[in-house]
Amino acid sequence: MPVSKSEISAFYTDYATALASRDAKGIARYWGVPALVLSDEGAIAVTKSAETEAFFAASMEQYKNVVAAKARIENTVHLADSVAACEIAWEHRDATGTPIGGEAGYYLLKRSESGLKIHVYTPRPAT
Repeated sequence: MPVSKSEISAFYTDYATALASRDAKGIARYWGVPALVLSDEGAIAVTKSAETEAFFAASMEQYKNVVAAKARIENTVHLADSVAACEIAWEHRDATGTPIGGEAGYYLLKRSESGLKIHVYTPRPAT
C-alpha cells in the first residue's frame, strides 16, 4: 500500500514537534540509517543514528529562539509503495508566535516497521 498523504502529514507534524523541542535524540528518531544529506557543499553519508543526533545537537544554536515549527507540504511524489519524495517548506515561530524564518528542502521518506523515516535530504536554495 503506497504511503498515504495522511501518513506523510502526521510524520511532518510529529517531526516538527521534535524539532521545536530541540531534542537531538528525539529528532534523530525520525531519520533512517543509512541516510544521505546532499547539497552544494557536498554529500554527508550517515551510517549511525548517533551521527544524526550529534549533527542536530551541534546545530541547535541556530534554532535557539524557535519554539514552534510547521511543515508546509508543497509537493509529494510516490516513488514506490514504501517510498515518497516530499518538498517541504518550514516556518519557524518564536514564543510570541511571530514568524522568525524558516527553510525548505526535499526529503525522501521510506516506510519501515517503525514508521516513516527520512533517508535523503537536500536543502532547497533560498529564493
